Amino acid sequence: MTFREPIRVALCLLALFLFFSMIIIPEGADAQMRVVYPRRFRLTGLVELSYRDYSITSTYARTETKSGWAAFEQRYTLGLHGYIYHPRLAVFSTSVTFRDGKIKGKAGTTGEARDINYDLLTTFLPYRPISLDIYATKIDSTIEGWTTAPYDVSSNSYGTRLRITKRRLPTMRIEYDHWDYSSGLEPKKTETDRFGFSITGTLKAIRTRYTLGGDFLDYSGPIRSYKAQYIRGDMDTVIKNGDILRTAFQYSDDEVSKLFSFDANLELKPYRRFNHSYRYYQYAEEITKTATYNMMGTWGYRFTDRLNSTASLNYSLTEWDGMRSSSYALGASLNYRRPIADLDFTSHTRLSFRKDEIKGDFKDYSLGLGLATRKLRWGRIYTIYDFDYRVYDYTYKYKTLKKAVKTLEQETTEHRLRTGVSGRGPGRAYWTVETEGNFLDSTNGDSIAKGRAEQWAQKIRHYSLTGEAVYPIRRRGTATLKAGYTTGETNEREIERYYYEGRFNYPIFRNLSFLAWWREEWWSKGWWGNGWDGIEGRGYGMKTRDYQLDLYYTWRRLSLSLEYSVSKIGEGSITTEFKHLYMKLRRPF
Repeated sequence: MTFREPIRVALCLLALFLFFSMIIIPEGADAQMRVVYPRRFRLTGLVELSYRDYSITSTYARTETKSGWAAFEQRYTLGLHGYIYHPRLAVFSTSVTFRDGKIKGKAGTTGEARDINYDLLTTFLPYRPISLDIYATKIDSTIEGWTTAPYDVSSNSYGTRLRITKRRLPTMRIEYDHWDYSSGLEPKKTETDRFGFSITGTLKAIRTRYTLGGDFLDYSGPIRSYKAQYIRGDMDTVIKNGDILRTAFQYSDDEVSKLFSFDANLELKPYRRFNHSYRYYQYAEEITKTATYNMMGTWGYRFTDRLNSTASLNYSLTEWDGMRSSSYALGASLNYRRPIADLDFTSHTRLSFRKDEIKGDFKDYSLGLGLATRKLRWGRIYTIYDFDYRVYDYTYKYKTLKKAVKTLEQETTEHRLRTGVSGRGPGRAYWTVETEGNFLDSTNGDSIAKGRAEQWAQKIRHYSLTGEAVYPIRRRGTATLKAGYTTGETNEREIERYYYEGRFNYPIFRNLSFLAWWREEWWSKGWWGNGWDGIEGRGYGMKTRDYQLDLYYTWRRLSLSLEYSVSKIGEGSITTEFKHLYMKLRRPF
């Protein structure tokens, strides 16, 4: 059987369906099932109109440039649902959708796309353990404008799906589908034939739940044609005393590369004080001749209710392009907490070490201390201190080099101290105010910083004050205000940043809701410091302003939405403004 013969595939699935229906399912097995059957015929429909306007205005040296586009789209859907002869024999759902979209650019260019979409889904024996789906979709489109001649686009897909949910048998799904696409811009049609299966079941004798699935594809397109296979499976086995062994594998072959991976994870049931787990993983890829083998173990021990610890070990061996490298990583942590009078004291310390023949050595030590009041009439006070020390030694190694070459050596020390107050009042409002000091010193730029804008900074002295207040309005509305201010130095350059944000969400009536949001943020030019190559950062500060207004209205089955947003970005003499308006009217019936 080949994928190029969809009729033979459909007939084979139909034969399987009839076999299982007559042989496996006993007559009257679910005669007592109470089911609400669909009506013989039911018409549905949808009318949807939308308008979208997007504009960009840029100003530089008193010169203004405008661009953007506006689009109007109308969509109409008519559907028919029902059953054939009897709802227990076959149910169907079919629809026709017409869409027309017009778009006009600010420069006078225009475009239009019209398409009609046909959908069909029929299910035989929908309320039985064995059922068969037959589905098809056809889309015909015409695109005009945008300085090109009109051209047509056609897309077709169809397939069949056999589902088996018999109680004493594994849950199975066998499926075949075909998809093809052609347009006036491509000389050859694109086609895909896919045969897939999925089996899920339980082996009670060995207390194992398993899943096995696969896809076999035959693809042909304008550039290349190929066949591919994808097979995957996993098992969860309960050994004894609650211990679980999880295994999984994956195999793929697309005539260009082959991939095989295997994963085994042993999760042992925690004892009163000790818990541990182990994992083995291997990966092989043929085209790059890469193979990776990884072993990992984690352990945790609880000394007392207040003191516990964790440890981990990870060893990896990689072979690629005739070379071999190994790496290992160690990690350990200790956590302690204790109430002191009316205070809660928490602490943690973490140590990690990694040695890699390719990526170099990495050491990380961190310490955290926290102190918080347990209960006050109006709120809570807390203080948190974090210390982090990192050493990174990057070494480059390649088979043409006689020895490894060290390209980066970096040492980073960071201190962070946070103090905050959170509480309630007046009324139902609740709020938080927090101060933070961040002090960082790095010998070669903090290139492994955690996503900060000043990621290449060698010296940071930042002081921040932030606050947030939320006030509930009646039962469902809320008003939120956030603000923050940061000052200090980055690489001995003065920095400054502030932001404030407000959000108002309130249902005016039962069927009318209102949302307003605005935010303004500003960074001084020194905020970014210097790049990794020593080149100075931005020459100007940057300021952003964002506004958004949303209205949602519903009346019976009619819904109307209005969304309007404005975003402004200013940097020196360059200002850019983005405006977006979106309106949608929707009425199903």
